[in-house]
Amino acid sequence: VAAVAGNVSRVNKLISVNPNRSRYIGEVGDLVIGRICGVDMKRWKVEIAGQRDAVLQLSAVNLPGGVQRMRTYEDQLSMRTLFSENDLVS
Repeated sequence: VAAVAGNVSRVNKLISVNPNRSRYIGEVGDLVIGRICGVDMKRWKVEIAGQRDAVLQLSAVNLPGGVQRMRTYEDQLSMRTLFSENDLVS
């Protein structure tokens, strides 16, 4: 019984199946929509339905009010006020 639907390729005695559908493989410059699945130190883990979860760094997020400064320990403590689990981001 096959576990994957796809095209069968045979080389001598080796039989492999190339799947019709595969997981998303992101590239630089892609616009993606994801769901926050975890909050770690200085970063959020984002589920993007790909091979791996994406990472959104605290330093990559605009602070409220458009403030431009170094991120502090207080910013790390208030990360859940910006994004929390199950929030959608793009």
